[in-house]
Amino acid sequence: MPWISKTSLRALMERVDMAEVAGAYVSLRRCGSMLRGLSPFNEERTPSFFVNPVRNIFKCYSSGHGGNAIDLLRLKEGMTFVEAVEFLAKKYNFPLEFEKSSGLAEESPRGLLLAIHERAATLFRETFFGPTAQAHSARLYWTQKRKFTLDCAERCGIGLAPSDWRGEILEKFLRAYPRKALLDSGLFLRPQAHPDRIMPRFRGRLTLPIEDGLGRVIAFSGRALAGITHPIETETKYLNSPETAIFHKSSVLFGLARARQALQEGASFLLTEGPLDCIRCWECGLSTAVAAQGTAITALHMATLHRYGHGVECLLDGDRPGRAAALRLIPHALRAGIAVQFLPLPDGMDPDEFFLREGGDGIRSLRERALSPVELLVEAHLPNGGANFPLGKRQVALRQILTSIGAAQSRSVEWELLEELSRKTAIPLDALRLDHLRWSPMESLANSIPPVGGPPVRSGDYLLWLFLCRPELRSTLAEQVLPEWLDESAVEDRLLNYFIGEFGNGVGPEEAQESLGDEDRNHVHGLLFLASDEENLSDKLEQCLNGLHRRYVTRQLMALGNDDSEEASRRRTELRQSISR
Repeated sequence: MPWISKTSLRALMERVDMAEVAGAYVSLRRCGSMLRGLSPFNEERTPSFFVNPVRNIFKCYSSGHGGNAIDLLRLKEGMTFVEAVEFLAKKYNFPLEFEKSSGLAEESPRGLLLAIHERAATLFRETFFGPTAQAHSARLYWTQKRKFTLDCAERCGIGLAPSDWRGEILEKFLRAYPRKALLDSGLFLRPQAHPDRIMPRFRGRLTLPIEDGLGRVIAFSGRALAGITHPIETETKYLNSPETAIFHKSSVLFGLARARQALQEGASFLLTEGPLDCIRCWECGLSTAVAAQGTAITALHMATLHRYGHGVECLLDGDRPGRAAALRLIPHALRAGIAVQFLPLPDGMDPDEFFLREGGDGIRSLRERALSPVELLVEAHLPNGGANFPLGKRQVALRQILTSIGAAQSRSVEWELLEELSRKTAIPLDALRLDHLRWSPMESLANSIPPVGGPPVRSGDYLLWLFLCRPELRSTLAEQVLPEWLDESAVEDRLLNYFIGEFGNGVGPEEAQESLGDEDRNHVHGLLFLASDEENLSDKLEQCLNGLHRRYVTRQLMALGNDDSEEASRRRTELRQSISR
């Protein structure tokens, strides 16, 4: 197994931009000298995730996680250390050096699945742009039937799954990857009639690659093509990858990596129903479009979009299923705390058809008729305020509306929604509030995360913080802090002893952190985010050293217990004199 050169690794980490890597998961905003955003590990309303752009590290106070870009990728993507390093090296075009053989480490199961999908995406693209009659037919479908350009196909990675995988194409896959990994990828099946063989899931279909938030291919959507797809399989118009270790429909949004990069301050995501709707939006200049992949919008989708701190404009298909899907989306959006508006399309039209006819400027007319969540709920359940509804039907409709509003995680937002509902229905606000409290009790709010504070208060943590953050004091601390003063049962004392020992061996704190366990690394990175304090530094340092020494002497006195021997008495005298000094 090759080992990545430490010199090469340090050079890579100097090139890596922690804020850019974290930006794949969370929208960051300036907060003093730090960058702050919502936790990518937990659902929350109060930002607790911080990036220090100077030290190139992160700290999440709601989960306790902290570290560098490698740590973030390992936590979020389940990568091994080597996979994370290789991903960053590829992202930043950095040539890695290995201390042993030049080959890469053996890939993990997750790494194998990603590699298989990348190889399949390449094969599909090459087949789509190839010289065969089927490829020509697929390109005609794309350009004449769907009205997209070939440049668009190239940008979006559109491909064609070969209709006949037997022979050389399948053999290349079988030689390159273990059979189990091929089956686990979801791209291959084991025929019931021939369980000793495997066959591809996608055959003779136009393919759209589905990427994760980092832009890696993790699944495919395949569209049947007349004259290419086998007649038996054309009954299934769209065929999507199954759930795998790297693909979960309930949390993946088509186009998220692209849309995230296009977001600007104050912009919103444009949520569509399908990948081709999303691509049409991109081609019309609406580059923040995303789409659910083969499933309804879920709470996880909304939580994912909320992490970037932007609102959502939902494009509704102009039919009954489209509006029903929008109504199901409202509680998820309110629960996630994300601002959402609904842009209703003309009856019977989807975003692909609308923007093909109107172009990107058509979004203006849709925004002029945008509906708030309350307006959509009233339009669906209580048109005209329910004036002509029988009493029982009106009560059922009102309860449906209040149940959706009850998903909001903020009482102030709930009250605003109720006020809007009162204006739209002419129902007295006090009556709505009483009904709301009866039918939709407020969910408890999570505790707010306290802001990042100043230097630590405890002596051990303060000295450790100084050692980590003030290089000019490290020699002084190494000389004055004696190992026996430190209590190994206290994490801050143990870490201070460790760093001082490594410093004496010529190893700096940055490199020494690589050998720490997760809990110790989290403790260290929490200290690195505390604010600097220049006032009375020498006095505080002296107080902490004295406090450390007093704690050591106190422990020694307690260890003597009730021993009344002459030696114990002499030792007590020495220790008490030491405290006095």
